[in-house]
Amino acid sequence: MTTTQKYIPAVVLGVATFAIASFAFALHSPEHYSFFGDASYVSPGNASSRAVHIVSDASPGFGGINFPV
Repeated sequence: MTTTQKYIPAVVLGVATFAIASFAFALHSPEHYSFFGDASYVSPGNASSRAVHIVSDASPGFGGINFPV
């Protein structure tokens, strides 16, 4: 096996990982989702710097996140 053949799987894996990470980051941007009702950001989140708090009770209201499909 040549040196080039040894590096091809690592390069393919690296490119695939970068593509998946880029796609996930692009979907995280605010233009890809919106809040409705009582949904809002809170800080700190559960094991993160922020999270989304959603209330879905009959009384005080409702909330959620719209994701385009």
